[in-house]
Amino acid sequence: WGDTRFRSVYHPGGCTSKSDVQSPGRYTLHACFMLVAGIFIGIASLIKQQAIVAMLPLCLMIIVTRFREKIGRGLCELLVLFIGAVFPFVLVLLYFWKLNVMHDFIHWAFLYNMHYIVPESSLLPILIKAALVAVLPTIILWWYSLKRIGELRSSDGDHRSVIVFGLLWLAASIYAVALGQRLYTHYFVQLIPPLVFVAAQPIAGRLSNLRRLHPINRIVFLSFLIIPAVAVTMTVGIKGLRGGFDCQKPSVVWASEFIDSQTKPGDRIFVWGDAVIQYLADRQSSSRFMNAAFIFENRDPCYLAPGVDVSKYAGTKEFGMLMSDLQSKSPMFIVDTSSSDIHCWQNYPLDKFVPLADLINKKYRNVGEYDGVRIWSRK
Repeated sequence: WGDTRFRSVYHPGGCTSKSDVQSPGRYTLHACFMLVAGIFIGIASLIKQQAIVAMLPLCLMIIVTRFREKIGRGLCELLVLFIGAVFPFVLVLLYFWKLNVMHDFIHWAFLYNMHYIVPESSLLPILIKAALVAVLPTIILWWYSLKRIGELRSSDGDHRSVIVFGLLWLAASIYAVALGQRLYTHYFVQLIPPLVFVAAQPIAGRLSNLRRLHPINRIVFLSFLIIPAVAVTMTVGIKGLRGGFDCQKPSVVWASEFIDSQTKPGDRIFVWGDAVIQYLADRQSSSRFMNAAFIFENRDPCYLAPGVDVSKYAGTKEFGMLMSDLQSKSPMFIVDTSSSDIHCWQNYPLDKFVPLADLINKKYRNVGEYDGVRIWSRK
């Protein structure tokens, strides 16, 4: 913020200031950068809605560095950024509008996702797990970030702007992680950029004076810097080597290989459970729901509170859509994972969904079972 070269490039003024006329190429290049940044954020947000939080640091950067000097330039940059972010959405909406399904796209891709904002299970166990797995590896970033935020009052104008910017960015990212109270481990990745931004200067200062530290302080500092991240990385690696992920479980591998060998690429199947079997078998679903969890508001089976009667979801509009799909596009095979431990689908036993269980009993026969995963073939 205080660098003179930075100020010479990002000069104050409006979109048509005298400096802009004298250096149109420089201004055009910066405007193109903001436009491209917005386009990338728009594309990322189409893939994963939480990615829209990436708009925040860019908007804050513009507000903090422009609005305190002259509002014209800031408004222009915010407009260009917004146009870039909206552009991918406009293209996609026009595509679905041409197919006469724009309403369905908006409903399923955006509005329907709002149903799972609040989980049914207790928040405390989720928070403890998230803290151990996601916060511990970045504990040193949290420490130095809080330390620098504590220096806010004693900092001069330029440094205060940097700290305020990082603090707002971090606070908004925390909100994005906590929204819905799911607190998945991978959500915490979006906290790392603002943490690094705030903590970089004090950590760099400590590293530059590392030799002057007492040996014990040096060991503690390096331990907190290295060990937590290495431990989590090793834990994930060991889990993969031991076959601990759902896609590595023998029952999943068996079911996907069975489906692959007994069907052709154009055949359709339906999996009552996680979509990993369908993905590994590389077959299309007979239902519009790629993941059966969508019939109960896309809730994670592992977040189901004890004592909840899941049969209530058999009366939902989405379950009716599922049954209609299975009757109009009869799958060659139906895979039931509700008797296994694949991503907690034992919480949604098939016999609780009577219409689906009756359809299977009448029109399908059991052709195999392995470790709780059952495969039904059309009669």
